[in-house]
Amino acid sequence: GVEAVPSRALLGGSDMSGIDWPGAYGAVVVTKKGKELAARQPDPIFNVITHMVRAVHSLIDGEPETIGYSETEHGFLFEPSGEDVMVSFFAGDPYEPDEYLITEEQIALEAWAEQVMGMGKRLRDIVKKVDPDLFERDEYSQSLMEFLELSGESFTSFKREKERGLR
Repeated sequence: GVEAVPSRALLGGSDMSGIDWPGAYGAVVVTKKGKELAARQPDPIFNVITHMVRAVHSLIDGEPETIGYSETEHGFLFEPSGEDVMVSFFAGDPYEPDEYLITEEQIALEAWAEQVMGMGKRLRDIVKKVDPDLFERDEYSQSLMEFLELSGESFTSFKREKERGLR
């Protein structure tokens, strides 16, 4: 019953007075050519985005990452595949999913990491507008900042290596 508001609209001046951080809900929307590939599954957005930002570092290091939602039986599976990421979205147990809602959509690692880092930075900026002290008083929220730094460094190194032909 709550209206969905895109993160860019929140940064652009939409009313944020009713948003409670870090417990706000949101959904990651996966689109291809303007079409949503799976129905939106709301979950505490801080948790989802923080784990996705952490996954940037893991995928650059060649490690797969599974992100389970905390309030539904949904989650993402990200698997490195050369210079790409295979993105799957599932329902059920992460090790034996009942159903794949998105199956191994191939995305260039650099483009995926750019989008995920952008989501993390938008979330950080939104929270700073609404509750600027949250990152100082909430230990879990601080992890977003730590992973933005860690994954940001990994992503910068990745891009430099790619430019130099080392990847």
